[in-house]
Amino acid sequence: REQSVRHTNSCFFTMVALDDERKPVAVRPLELETAEQKRRFAQAQQRRQLRAELEARYQAIREDG
Repeated sequence: REQSVRHTNSCFFTMVALDDERKPVAVRPLELETAEQKRRFAQAQQRRQLRAELEARYQAIREDG
């Protein structure tokens, strides 16, 4: 039997910079240099927009009861 490796899952997470009092702080903007970085950043923006749209639709369903 032949075995092959294939991609099955991806994980994305958000990190937040904190100060000494554990409060979120601003960091300098991300510098996208390569085409791959720019592509992945654009995909992340699309996923964020989709999540916001989906949440708005779920909220509308909850409100309509």
